[in-house]
Amino acid sequence: MTRKRDPRTPSARPTEVSSPDLGLLLEEIEKEPVPERLLELALTLQKRLAEKRRREESAGAPGNDPVITRVRQSP
Repeated sequence: MTRKRDPRTPSARPTEVSSPDLGLLLEEIEKEPVPERLLELALTLQKRLAEKRRREESAGAPGNDPVITRVRQSP
C-alpha cells in the first residue's frame, strides 16, 4: 500500500537554501519556546529508544539468542 502525497503539503526533500537563510531559520527555531510537556515527552522517548536499542543489541550478540537460552534452561 502506497500513500499518495498531498499536493498542498511541501515535499520533505531538501530544497536549495542559502547558508544565511538556513542560519536565520535555525536562529528563529531556537527562539521558539518549547512547552514543558513536549520536552518531557521527547526525553522519555529518547530514553526508551536507547533502552530498546540496547536490548536489541544484546539480544543479537553471540551467545544471547533467546531461543537457545530457553532450550538450555528447559528440563
